[in-house]
Amino acid sequence: MRASAARRRESRGPGESLLVIAPEQARQILSALSALPPDKVNEVQDYVLFLKQRYAVDERTDWTPEDLDDLTSAVIDHADRSL
Repeated sequence: MRASAARRRESRGPGESLLVIAPEQARQILSALSALPPDKVNEVQDYVLFLKQRYAVDERTDWTPEDLDDLTSAVIDHADRSL
């Protein structure tokens, strides 16, 4: 999947936009993470946080509380399988 196809721009208001990960790309990333051992998941997290800081990623998201619950469940499931 090309990067341009994996992301879309969403309008936030006058002059503002937010780049959002496409749902399929998010699923692929979570699936790949779930196959990694916990120490590698930590490395991925550290790298993502590094990129976020380096490129000043905006904290705003379009994630709903339900999306966050799904992510939390996936992380807990991964931890249960890995530990």
